[in-house]
Amino acid sequence: MNKSLTWVSVILFMAAGAFFGLVGAADGAAQANPGAQAVDQGLPQSYNSMMSLPVSFEPRNVKRGFDQKAEPELIQPDNDGTIRIEIREVGRVEIELGKGQIYRGYSIVGDQLRPLPIGSTLDQRAGAFYWMPGPGFLGTYDLVFMRKDGYGVVKRIPVQVTVKPKYEPR
Repeated sequence: MNKSLTWVSVILFMAAGAFFGLVGAADGAAQANPGAQAVDQGLPQSYNSMMSLPVSFEPRNVKRGFDQKAEPELIQPDNDGTIRIEIREVGRVEIELGKGQIYRGYSIVGDQLRPLPIGSTLDQRAGAFYWMPGPGFLGTYDLVFMRKDGYGVVKRIPVQVTVKPKYEPR
């Protein structure tokens, strides 16, 4: 009985892993696992190749908080092209990246590309990144989005999100 239980556990584990690795990969709407994305989109796969891309210096519309009717704030990139955003923990941020493009997004840790933070979604159809950092997600997060437009031009969009404590005095 233990052997059959073990095999059932293994099969269920493998099925669950396949399911969670493919969530959102079919239509490109969500990016829970960058490794599940198609690799034939012509976008860089490594930190060094990503850093060699030209930077997009376009301003981005950013919404903070939960009011869906709130107008987005247009944030200009700094001199190195980075969009800098400050939010509170358990807050919410939405960054408009632009529709009709192919995107890939990563967290940058040292000189490595890692998956986007837990609780975030990269919605390619809407051309937007959403994130609601949970309790304890404090600090500065360096993110990068790579955009391939309809002409095949690939640019990177560096974003730095600083998450401050919810009840810290301003």
